[in-house]
Amino acid sequence: LAPAGTALGAISAPIARELGLRSNVRILLGGSRVACSALGAGVIKSGLATYTIGNTIHMAPAFNAIILSSLLLRHGLSMAHHVVPDLFLSEMYNRSGGSVLRWFCDHLAPLEKREAQVRGVDVYSMLLAEIPEEPTHLMVLPHFAPVGPPLSDDRSCGVIAGLRLDTTRGEILRALLEGVTYYFAEGQETLEQIGIPVHLYRATGGGARSSAWLQLTADILGVPVERTRVLKPAPLGAAIIAGVGCGDYASYEEAVEVQVQVRDRFEPDVRKHARYREQVARYRALYPLLAEYLHGLSATPTV
Repeated sequence: LAPAGTALGAISAPIARELGLRSNVRILLGGSRVACSALGAGVIKSGLATYTIGNTIHMAPAFNAIILSSLLLRHGLSMAHHVVPDLFLSEMYNRSGGSVLRWFCDHLAPLEKREAQVRGVDVYSMLLAEIPEEPTHLMVLPHFAPVGPPLSDDRSCGVIAGLRLDTTRGEILRALLEGVTYYFAEGQETLEQIGIPVHLYRATGGGARSSAWLQLTADILGVPVERTRVLKPAPLGAAIIAGVGCGDYASYEEAVEVQVQVRDRFEPDVRKHARYREQVARYRALYPLLAEYLHGLSATPTV
């Protein structure tokens, strides 16, 4: 094994001509998508984590020591080398993630979707403008797709609990975003028990364009969330590896200082976080209560 940025050689002259490149282009060892994304988001210190909001939401915390814990294995959490020396990454994800927003749009807001297409505007921005400012009383179990670590359950199902006749569409949408974030709040507590605390998130991915979503995330997790200027940071991370490997930068720290820019920062609202701590406790009780029942539902053939 060799570290990221290790020079493997150079492209041969015939291949360089075929590709339209100079003959002295070097080939360097790169890294995984998760590690390159973390580097491109500036997650190069223990206590930082990426929070990538796409169709799937990924959380990848960085830490600086090998963790030998049965909890890590019990929850199916990975431990892999970062591309940055002496750092490691774990990963947890929820496949429902941003997909619940698309599900909501397709099935509960088809008229708005068509209107947005006609007007040439982003339908998700339109819908997110509807969500109320305050936390909802609803409880969503975000198991609309097979669930990854730390639960790892491919037989569970999604749940929206607490609906009333006066529940608004905006409340349902906010509750969906809350439920997905409760999932990671529970995961964050698991990481802390293992010895991997998170003090700051760097938000990336298409969903990170929404300030309302990022503020909600900070309020629930109780940790500041920063949005980087580059929302798809894996290519930037790969370029940083090349820059360090070729000697353009003396270190990853220097390269990140130059290349990674934070656009804005979302601080947790103390009052809302206190309310959300109560909601997370209720959320934590939901899956154990319903797991067996939901497994039975998933085994029922659909007509």
